[in-house]
Amino acid sequence: MAYGFCNGCKKEKDLPRNTSKYCSRNCWKEHWKPYNFGQSSAMKGRKHNKETKQKMRIKKLGTSLSLEHKNNLKGRIPWNKGIIGINSGEKHYNWKGGITSENKLLRVSNRWKYWRKEVFKRDNYICQDCGKHNCELHPHHIVPVVECKILDYNELIFDIDNGQTLCKECHLTGNYHKGLRGII
Repeated sequence: MAYGFCNGCKKEKDLPRNTSKYCSRNCWKEHWKPYNFGQSSAMKGRKHNKETKQKMRIKKLGTSLSLEHKNNLKGRIPWNKGIIGINSGEKHYNWKGGITSENKLLRVSNRWKYWRKEVFKRDNYICQDCGKHNCELHPHHIVPVVECKILDYNELIFDIDNGQTLCKECHLTGNYHKGLRGII
């Protein structure tokens, strides 16, 4: 043990190690108690009431950054200035030549989302095959998107009359992918 003065109780004692400044854990706690060291904030999990918020607002009114602080900020360029286009599109390290499928682009478009919502609304959010509601619903094209594109009926893709609401089970198990092949 090393011999020295404890920073907590200020007495001459044998300290546990050469680098120790306190004779015990209790002395350490007593020394740091006024600083609230290791304690959570008194406001943790609580909120200021309206009156306190108003007092804090009034106290802050009229105060501004010091002139020195303002001068330091003037010539500084923000850390994110010009970054937005640096790693996007063809400049991104993982760019693969714009290979997102046309189908994927179609299904994330706003027109698709609108069509889907309108089909569900028209069918009152009920599966048109089994009559279920409050389940996972799928919008189904009566004439499939692929055939609309092949036959150049692009306006039919977003036609609300070309859609029907089906639950997931009916859509996956039913025979709903005949399309125009059965008609023509």
